[in-house]
Amino acid sequence: MAKNAKPKSKPKTRARRPKKLVATATMKAAAAKAVKRAEARARRLAKPRAAPVKKAAKPDDTFILNGLYLSLPSCKVGLMLSLCGAKWHYKHIDLMAGEHKRPEFQAKNRFGQVPVLEHAGNTICQSNVILQYLADHFGRFTGRTPAEKLRIAEWLAWDLDAMAGGVGGTRRIMRFVKEGDTVAAGARIGLIRFGSRVDVFLPAGTAPAVALGQRAIAG
Repeated sequence: MAKNAKPKSKPKTRARRPKKLVATATMKAAAAKAVKRAEARARRLAKPRAAPVKKAAKPDDTFILNGLYLSLPSCKVGLMLSLCGAKWHYKHIDLMAGEHKRPEFQAKNRFGQVPVLEHAGNTICQSNVILQYLADHFGRFTGRTPAEKLRIAEWLAWDLDAMAGGVGGTRRIMRFVKEGDTVAAGARIGLIRFGSRVDVFLPAGTAPAVALGQRAIAG
């Protein structure tokens, strides 16, 4: 190897210039869409936001049944409310204490009777009228044709005329009078008077406390 030999220098490399990118038609279209989306979003954000719309409160659909548990018409209305899936409350009206004769009750029912149904600002009396009101309100247990509606009205009228008194009286005796109950003077024991005569059948060995010709009031 020769002395004082100069090391070979590395050849200089020239810096490469970046290639010039040429936008294609597809790239230009995508960029234009992106610009439009950004502008639309900016316009939406610039608009004042409207106050949230409050939903109107649903009207209260709760029913109040003013009645007496001994009253068959009251029980019919209570049964109808339950079958229709209604939300309802029972308010006891003490007929024995004369609550039905008080002005505040007679303001609801001019006839001074139970049941009375309160709903949506209305007070409705007479059990069969209430049943029809509930049928119309819920769309259940009502006639699909005018002929069916007439048949229903006929049966409801027959019920009041021929069945309600007997079933109601029997229900009071069978459900709410027990053997051995003491009946005070003037107390009610569930007997219903049909026509001008009532036959009372006493158990064997029972001695009536009234004599022949005396009047006994039962109701």
